[in-house]
Amino acid sequence: MQNEKRIRKPLTLARLFLLIILTCLFLGALNLFNRYYFCIYIAAIVFVFLPGRRLYVNAAVLALLGLSLSILLFDPGSRTMLTNMIKPFTYPLCYVMGASLFMNDTEGALGLEETSKSIETIIFVLAGGAMAHFLLNMIINRGITDRHVIDFWTRKEMSATGQAALACLMIAVAITFLFSKVGKKKRIIAILSLVLIVAYNLVLAGRTIFLFILLLTVLALFYTFFVNKKKSLKVLVILLVVILAIVLLYYCDTFGIRNTFESSNFYQRFFTNSNGQQIDEDARMAHKQAYLSYVFDYLWGGGHIHREYGHYAHDLYLDTYDMAGIFALFAVVIYILSSLGRMVRCLKSKLLRFEVKLLILSIYVVCNIQFWMEPILEGAPWLFVSYCLIDGAVTYLLSKEKRLQANA
Repeated sequence: MQNEKRIRKPLTLARLFLLIILTCLFLGALNLFNRYYFCIYIAAIVFVFLPGRRLYVNAAVLALLGLSLSILLFDPGSRTMLTNMIKPFTYPLCYVMGASLFMNDTEGALGLEETSKSIETIIFVLAGGAMAHFLLNMIINRGITDRHVIDFWTRKEMSATGQAALACLMIAVAITFLFSKVGKKKRIIAILSLVLIVAYNLVLAGRTIFLFILLLTVLALFYTFFVNKKKSLKVLVILLVVILAIVLLYYCDTFGIRNTFESSNFYQRFFTNSNGQQIDEDARMAHKQAYLSYVFDYLWGGGHIHREYGHYAHDLYLDTYDMAGIFALFAVVIYILSSLGRMVRCLKSKLLRFEVKLLILSIYVVCNIQFWMEPILEGAPWLFVSYCLIDGAVTYLLSKEKRLQANA
C-alpha cells in the first residue's frame, strides 16, 4: 500500500472555490492589514456560491448570534460605522462555515476519515496564518533590545501575551506532530516552528509561550499514556533524552545557546536583580478581582468598568461582560461550555484516530487558556473567529460519526 502513488484529484469548480475559501481563512488568521473580518466575509461570499453547498445549523449558532446581537445593542463602539456593525457577526458566520464547508454525501468509515482530514486542514490553515503574522512581527522587531515590540500591521506596541496568541495554534499543532505518527516533513515543521517561537519569545520576555509548550507537552504525554501505555514509555524516553541533550548543550554553551539565553530580555526580566519581578508575579488576577467588584454596577456593558478602572480584566468573559453586558456573558459562557462538550465527545470517540483527537484536545485547551489571559474580543478577535471555525468543523465531524454509528 505504501508503494501506491497518490492519485491527484482533478481541480473541479467546487475544489477551486474551496481553495479560495481556505486562502481567505488563512489571510483572516493572518489578520491581513488588521482587517480579518474582510477576509472572513469574502470567504463567506465565495461559500454562498460553493457548488453543492448545504448549511449546518444548531443551538451553538443561536448562542453566538446572541453574543453578536448583544455586542451590537450594548457596545456603543460597535455602532460607530458599518464595518464595526458587521464585525460581531463573524462569530456565528464562521461557526456555520466550519460546520458546512466539508459537507458531502460520502458516508461510512472512509467518509469519516476524509472529514477528519478536512478538519486537520482547517486547523493547519488557521495555525499557519497566525504563525505567519507571528513571524512578520519577529522580522520587523529584529535587533530590538527591549520588550516594546510593535505589530506588523498596526505599527503599534503589542503585548507579549497578545503575540503569544498568534503562536498558540501553531504550538498546539507542533506538539501534536511530535507526539503523533507523522512524516519527516511534519516533524521538521514542528521542530522549526517551536525553535522560532522560543527564539522570538526570548525577545518578548513573556511566560505564556513557555507555559503553553510545557502544558501541552505534559498533556500530550498523559493522553498518550492513557491511550497507549507501551507507546507512552517510548515517548517518555525520547522526551527525557531530548531534555538531557538540551541541558548538555546549554551547559556547554554549544552554538552560544547559554550566552544567547542569558543576554535575552526574558533572562533580564526574571533572573537578574535589576528588575525585581519574579517569574510567578502577575497582575491579571488583581485586574479580574477589581472587575468583579464592579460586576453589579454595569449590567448592560458599555465599557464603563474599563474606563473607570483603567485596565482590561484580561479574559474573554469579564471583558465581554464589560463591553456588551450580561446577555453577552451568558451567550459566550453557553457557547464555550458547549464547545468543550464537543471536545470531550471527540476524546471519547472510538472511531477517530489518535492524532485527530490529540490535535483537537491541544487546540481547545490552548485556546481556552488564552481566553483567560487576554481581552479576546477587543484584542484578538481573529482567535475567537478561528476557534468558532474549528469548533464548527468538529461539530460536523461528530454529527457524521453519530450517523455512522446509527447505520452500523
